[in-house]
Amino acid sequence: MSCCGSCGDSAPDTLPVPPEPGALVGFTTADNTGLGVGAGDSITTGVRDTAIGVNAATAVTTENDVTAVGNNALAANTASGNTAVGSGALDVNTTGVRNTAVGLDALGANLVAADNTAVGSSA
Repeated sequence: MSCCGSCGDSAPDTLPVPPEPGALVGFTTADNTGLGVGAGDSITTGVRDTAIGVNAATAVTTENDVTAVGNNALAANTASGNTAVGSGALDVNTTGVRNTAVGLDALGANLVAADNTAVGSSA
């Protein structure tokens, strides 16, 4: 907001934008990125985590090197080194590590299996 000048007030031209509710609220470590309601909102000591999308990587707490892009991508994940790109990709994975899923619901049934790669819708 700009002032007309007659009041002597010098209000800023822009106001700070508050963070989106639920996006990495309260995390205590650096090198994490979150965008979206619930995205990465449970991260406590995990590092190098990226969560983009509603509830992406929402269960991640202490895990490292997690990348979740898409609504509910890696939503239940509690393991390090997983990458999911696509809505619902690896969404029920809990302890499976080093998985890569690209596509709508890719590796959507994976719970604990490790070292998998899937590309394509429901792959």
